[in-house]
Amino acid sequence: MIDERSAIPQEKEMLFTMHTVFCINEISQMHENSRLWEVQLTLTNDDDPQLAALTQCIQREIVAEKLYMELLKNTSHDSDRVLIYDQLPCVKKKQGAYTEAVSYIKTSLKINRRPLPEDHPDLAAFCNNIDQVYQNMIDYSKALA
Repeated sequence: MIDERSAIPQEKEMLFTMHTVFCINEISQMHENSRLWEVQLTLTNDDDPQLAALTQCIQREIVAEKLYMELLKNTSHDSDRVLIYDQLPCVKKKQGAYTEAVSYIKTSLKINRRPLPEDHPDLAAFCNNIDQVYQNMIDYSKALA
């Protein structure tokens, strides 16, 4: 509590350090028809297995993205670039960066479209991937467009 340092001591303010992580135990509405909610939290510690797993997953995604970007810089063959552009949307979707995922899919589609006729069945997979991302974004107007 930081009551003695607060401009309004009766507010019972708390100060948390940057990047403090909590687990949500329970969420309940304060009163019927109220816009206020009470959230019961538990402070995690450095040994928390769920937090460790999440941190490892995020670290792998960051490393994967850096690796793919470096590979893109070092290749000029469209066939290699397409393979990389096919993997980047997976990383971006896991990060919740859906707009970037769509951008990578569209780039891959542009490269693939060059040698293929408009009605080639391989192009359907790109459209499906774009639709899935827009569904994740809950932007149904762009899905299947």
